[in-house]
Amino acid sequence: MSTPAFRYVHLTSDFYQDFNWYVEIMKDPDRQYLHLVTQYKGHTFVIPFRSGINHPYSFRFSKEDNKGLDYSKAIIIHDMQKYVVPSAKPIPQKQHDLIVRKEQLILRHFYKYVDDYCKAVQNNDTNMLNRLGKYSSLKNFHQELGI
Repeated sequence: MSTPAFRYVHLTSDFYQDFNWYVEIMKDPDRQYLHLVTQYKGHTFVIPFRSGINHPYSFRFSKEDNKGLDYSKAIIIHDMQKYVVPSAKPIPQKQHDLIVRKEQLILRHFYKYVDDYCKAVQNNDTNMLNRLGKYSSLKNFHQELGI
C-alpha cells in the first residue's frame, strides 16, 4: 500500500494573526485540517474537519451524522513552514481508514468544487454563487485562483 498523499495538520497562531481579515474561515486554533499534499491550480490547500456540515460540498464520514471534511472552508496556504504544524491530535481509526480508501474520490470532488466555484465567479452566476460560494472561504483567494 502506498503512503497517503495527505497529512493531518493545524494552522499556527501566526496564520490566524497574519490573516485575521479572512472571511468564512474556521477561526478555531484547535481546528484540525487535512493537508492534501498536492498542488492544484499551483497552490496547496488544507481542508478542515467539521462536525456540523449541512451542505453537499463536503466528504462525510458517514450518512448518520454531519462530520467530515468541509470543502467550502478550504484555504490556500502559501508558507507551509510558517503556517502549518503537524497535528498531534489523533484521528479516529475509522475516519483515517476511510480517508485512505477514498483519497482519490476526495481529491476529485474537492477539485470539482474549486472548479465550479471559479466558474461561478467568472460567469457571475448569482444562483450558483449563492449555493457554492455564499459561505465559502475561497472568496479570500480570487487572486490566487485567477478569478
